[in-house]
Amino acid sequence: MNRNNYLLIAVFVLLIVAFAMWNYLNPRYDWRERYEDNNKDPYNTFVISELLKRSFPKQSFKMMSKRIHNELNDSTETTANYVFVGKSVYADSADIQKWLRFAEKGNTVFIASEVLPEDLFHEIYSENCGKDRASKLYKHTWHSTLKDNVYQDSVVYMNFKHPQLHENKSITYKYNYENKLETKQWDYLDSVTSVCADHNLVTLGTFNDKYINFVKIDYGKGHFYIHNNPIIFTNYFLLDTNHLRYASKVFGHLSDGAIYWDPASRFPPTRKQQNDGNSNGSNRHFDKDSPLQYILSQPALAWAWYIFLASILLYMIFAAKRVQRMIPALPQKINDSLGFIKTVGRVYFVQNDSVKLCAELLQYFQIYVRERYRISGQFLVRDSTAQMALIAKSGIDANVVRTIGDFERRIENRNIAENDAVELYRLLKIFYKNCK
Repeated sequence: MNRNNYLLIAVFVLLIVAFAMWNYLNPRYDWRERYEDNNKDPYNTFVISELLKRSFPKQSFKMMSKRIHNELNDSTETTANYVFVGKSVYADSADIQKWLRFAEKGNTVFIASEVLPEDLFHEIYSENCGKDRASKLYKHTWHSTLKDNVYQDSVVYMNFKHPQLHENKSITYKYNYENKLETKQWDYLDSVTSVCADHNLVTLGTFNDKYINFVKIDYGKGHFYIHNNPIIFTNYFLLDTNHLRYASKVFGHLSDGAIYWDPASRFPPTRKQQNDGNSNGSNRHFDKDSPLQYILSQPALAWAWYIFLASILLYMIFAAKRVQRMIPALPQKINDSLGFIKTVGRVYFVQNDSVKLCAELLQYFQIYVRERYRISGQFLVRDSTAQMALIAKSGIDANVVRTIGDFERRIENRNIAENDAVELYRLLKIFYKNCK
């Protein structure tokens, strides 16, 4: 890659880092109603699940991971609690029968959901009121209730019917989405306090003083508690003191036994999208998110993903251009001047011309001194100023430098013998080996 490609990649890396820092300093939340237990975004259930764990320290808190009929224990429990909080509860016939047996033995089933399992109430009515009357009551009360009864507003006021729980001033709930007040559908039940002689449906709570949203149904030795507004038990609302007090009164109806917390029933077993005609009112539009779906659901991760894809695309566009042919590495330069001098010396030695040999040795010595120590002058050694500078900079003994300088005069006078060339070579070798 050329320099422009590296610069482009660096720019995109800086953009990603800057965006990540911006999101860290300005966190964004997912405002969808997901009701996830390990999620601290506004409309999830991390706070309520943790509060229930701490409120029953001596009892077991069972986080269910399988379907109701596979995990809910109805063989030995007598004061246990089944708790579901979610937008819609999915329960097949086996799950409903497990609920009924669980409650019949004296346990508590608590369901906070906007969409309720219709078949459950059909079974309750059939058990207590007879099939014929149950069918009429079921169609009149629950079937119409679960489909049609919604109240549209952004603010509602909730309270309890029981004198000991009733608040002097109703508790206000405002629906916000991305910190903006928005209109919401608030589900409620029909105004029914007694559906047949042997079966009581007790109204426990309302909103706006007339819409029933919290009821108790006795079944066998146990009870069913139904709440139509699960959103008020999410993280966003439970951070307020008044809302927390309301939730504590609602969950105060639980018995002192173990708690079975059910996150699994928020999804159908196949995790496929259910159509609106499903007979049991099960959860719809709850496909399990793939990793990519989760990334795209988080604004910060989504933007990081888009920037990453854009970076890859731009890199491919620029990298598709003709790439310059690789330039072969040049071999490292080797200082072979001494070898050259030796070769020249052999030539002159064979010719038996000691004067030329010494002149060549001295000439290369002068070049070496000029380049290494920046000492100028035609006769570097013979000149007293240059000589003193060379002695100071090279750190060589003064006698050695002066002797080499004497060879300049002897070469001019051609007063050089064969042994003199050997002596000059020895002196230069001492200089090269020991100079600074």
